[in-house]
Amino acid sequence: MTNPLDIGAVPRPALYHGWFVVAAAFLIAFFGFGFGFYGPGVYLVALSVRHGWPVAALVPAITAYYMLGAILLFFWVGPLFDRCGARRVVSGGVAAMTVGLVLLTEITQQWQVYAAFAIMAIGWATMSGAAINIIVAPWFDKRRGLAVSWSLNGANAGGILVVPLLTFVAARLGFAAALQAAAVVMVAVLIPVVVLVLRPKEAG
Repeated sequence: MTNPLDIGAVPRPALYHGWFVVAAAFLIAFFGFGFGFYGPGVYLVALSVRHGWPVAALVPAITAYYMLGAILLFFWVGPLFDRCGARRVVSGGVAAMTVGLVLLTEITQQWQVYAAFAIMAIGWATMSGAAINIIVAPWFDKRRGLAVSWSLNGANAGGILVVPLLTFVAARLGFAAALQAAAVVMVAVLIPVVVLVLRPKEAG
């Protein structure tokens, strides 16, 4: 028998998928900025200590990394998102960032630092602030600014948490173990989120 209290009840609407995209973008920004923007300073010091290389000899690799990332952002990232979609682009970016991080733990010569950072630059370009805007903006019209700003809070969280955690773990387990563990965590968190949440917005 029908409950009289249910008559005329209005079903609650499902949460708009765009907010799940915002949550996913927050995590992308967290790892992207944590490892790709704030992390290089930690890597530079750790590599200098580990191999006995002067910091000044490694600074050009960091400079080249940021320059390459900027070039990729300007000429490549936007068209790539249009052509391949956010799911594929970000998944590829996570893979590139992971490979670059692992390579930093295996290098034995200074030129290899440039190679590792060049691969990481692909990950940084596809997980940066511009990429976050590309991912989130199509899902919102009236509340776009709010959605993008919430997503980019992940960048702040990455800066606050990732560097201290990396330093803490590296001091106890070593630089290589810390970076490899961080790469595993990033893949384990981001790949399922990207695959399940990032999708083209339906028309209409």
